[in-house]
Amino acid sequence: MSFDEIHIPDKGWLDYKRLEVDESVKFISRNDLPNDFCPKACKLVDEFHKKTVNEDIEWMLYFDYTDGEVIYCWKGEEDKTGGAYDKIHLKGRNIASLHNHPKDYYSFPSSDNFDILGNKFEDYEIITSINVFWIVEFRGLVEKEIRQNFQYRLAKDMNSINNKIRLLCHDANMINSMVEVYIGDYLLNHIDKKINEIDLFLIKREIQ
Repeated sequence: MSFDEIHIPDKGWLDYKRLEVDESVKFISRNDLPNDFCPKACKLVDEFHKKTVNEDIEWMLYFDYTDGEVIYCWKGEEDKTGGAYDKIHLKGRNIASLHNHPKDYYSFPSSDNFDILGNKFEDYEIITSINVFWIVEFRGLVEKEIRQNFQYRLAKDMNSINNKIRLLCHDANMINSMVEVYIGDYLLNHIDKKINEIDLFLIKREIQ
């Protein structure tokens, strides 16, 4: 039974389906997504970006990347992020999560976005923003304490970078650009990419 059949009364999913597709937005190419994403899953990611690129709230989908079936949808509220899910719908599937960073948010993953380290059922996390999207891949599970320590160090380092930039620069637009560049570089090139002997992959893609 499909997600549509199970969750027709779900308001978040119905609201998502009603979002307009902004065809003026540049598409996310299949070549920029993992090789094991089926064509339907690639189309889902592109459509999600075009639906949510102008949104002021966060949306989240869990889907099976081998067949493109949406399994769970979460609709956020203004100025709030996060999202709960019912794991019963995710067991035994090849799961990726997909969420947007609303307008005026940075594109890069926050420390909270690394909850994937504690989700054995989830292989990929995709984070979309206006001109950039990130792919986090982690296939495995680490203990809660290890995940939390990793996230704590990330948050501390990212906050430190942010504060140093704000001490050196006082132009708001330049600050935002520098934070985007420097924290993006930190995540790509300076964090541990092997957590408890499990590889962590981070990819940043410009939407051309």
